[in-house]
Order: sequence, then C-alpha cells, then structure tokens
Amino acid sequence: MLNKGDNEVSYFSCADFQGKSLEEPILLPDGTGADFTIPITLSDYPEGTTVGALNQPVLICATMEHSYLGDLDIWLQCPDGTKLGLHDFRSDDEVRRQLLGEGVEGTETPDPAYQYCWRSDAPYTFEQYIITFSVGNNESMPAGDYAPEDPVSVIENCLVNGEWSLRIRDNIAQDNGSLTSWYIAFPGTDGVRCDYTVEVKSDEGGTSTADTYAASAVSVSPNPFQHTLRVTTDFDNPPGDAVLSVVSARGREITRRDIVMPTGEQTFAVDAAGWPAGIYFLRIHTEEGEWVRKVVRR
Repeated sequence: MLNKGDNEVSYFSCADFQGKSLEEPILLPDGTGADFTIPITLSDYPEGTTVGALNQPVLICATMEHSYLGDLDIWLQCPDGTKLGLHDFRSDDEVRRQLLGEGVEGTETPDPAYQYCWRSDAPYTFEQYIITFSVGNNESMPAGDYAPEDPVSVIENCLVNGEWSLRIRDNIAQDNGSLTSWYIAFPGTDGVRCDYTVEVKSDEGGTSTADTYAASAVSVSPNPFQHTLRVTTDFDNPPGDAVLSVVSARGREITRRDIVMPTGEQTFAVDAAGWPAGIYFLRIHTEEGEWVRKVVRR
C-alpha cells in the first residue's frame, strides 16, 4: 500500500510469542505415518512457570498448505511430551479432501499457504467448520482461527520453558504440503494492544514517520459476521479523511469507500450482502498510516 520509494514497517508485538519463520518453505513428508516436527525453545519465563499459572489463553499458528486435510494429524507437544490435538485424522469424520491454503496434489514445489491458528475460544474445529459451512472437496479452508480438537486444559501443567514442537503426521500417501512458519503465543487476558509505526522513505532521501495508532482505536463487530459488519473508530487525534476497503483472502478488493474519522467515537456499517463466506481484510488507509483487521463472514 506504501509505494513512495522504499518502505519500512515496524510492528510492536501484539502478544508474548515466540515463533520460527523459515528461510524457505519446508515440504511436509508424504506417506503412511510420515511425521514432521519443528521445535521452538521457550526460555524467558521464571523457572517452574506452567501454562496454567500464566492464566492466559494459548494461541498456536502455522502458515502452511496441504492438498488433503483429511489425511493429517496436527498437534502441539509441550516440553514434557504432553500432546494437545489441533486436528485429528479419523476415517469416520466429515473431513475429506478439503485443502489447507491452495495445496495442489502432485506438485513438487510449495503452493500458496494460508495462516491457520488454534485458540480455545474459537467457535469451530476444522470438522465443525466444514459441516457448518459445507466446505467441499478441493475447496480451501479459510485462513483464520479454529478450535483445537482437545481442550487446552490438557497442557495447563506443562512447563512453559523448554522445547515445544508443532508436529504433523501424514496418514495417507499421494498428497503433499509445506510449512512456512509457526509460533506459540500467550496473549494477555486483559486485551492485547497492537501498535505500529510506518516509515516511508522518499526517493529524495527524506522520511516521514506515521503516528502510532493503537489497534483498540478501531474495532469491528460482530466477528464472525453475516450480513452487516459494524466498524467503530475512537480517536483522540483522528487522522481525518480516510479510505475504507475490504479485500478478500485472495487479494481481490470487494468494496471501497471514503470516510471521515472525527474525534471521539463513530460507528458505521458495511453491507456484506452477496459476499461469499470466508476470510476478509478490512483496511482503513490514511496519509499517516494504515489499520488492518481480519474479519470472517459466516
């Protein structure tokens, strides 16, 4: 969105998380019972701290693609070996040839990946989402948040410090996938403040730095939504004129409108009639910067 010379975007952490981003996507092993493991070592917590003692939710995210969701076991393993099932392979469930990302069977290189997250308060597991929204074979699961198969309480006694692993098992041959990154996070229960600054370097060498906006200055509800999305802004020092746009997960702009953000609170509606179910990105763009929020239409 920032195209004046070189751009640099600095993000302030929205959660206490540690993750692993790979220089190149790793191909997941294909075959009956083939396992894939990638560890992350946590070490910044007081000795003896357990997941339950943090009194915070757990968020696990993976950017990945696969050509056959019904083939996979996906789980998180904590330092003492306890497992939290994120998605379970079962021959008698409703999960079949749905895709993760834009996985294509038979390719020998990584396909486009989506980010999938698991958190305890998400409304649907993969299977529940497929049943509720009739996701068919060879259709992509939307990027976004899902509930794990197991209750998060199974890992409440795990020590936080130590080696955590994201583990993936391929149970049926003749399909493929890849992993780009994954992380584990412990967001605070009192709300997460996500701030960012944007620095735009002009061709002439000058710079201008955007004000830092809190994510709490803009909110959307309900999320997930059905027919109408309500957007609320609440700025002490509003940026004034702005452009609101909504973009699909594939990058297609769905709607665009000019808005004015006054001082204080303002709420307006975005009509979503006719939008397909899935993931969208709502953007409010100003001369000073941009605010982005992921939303889900049921």
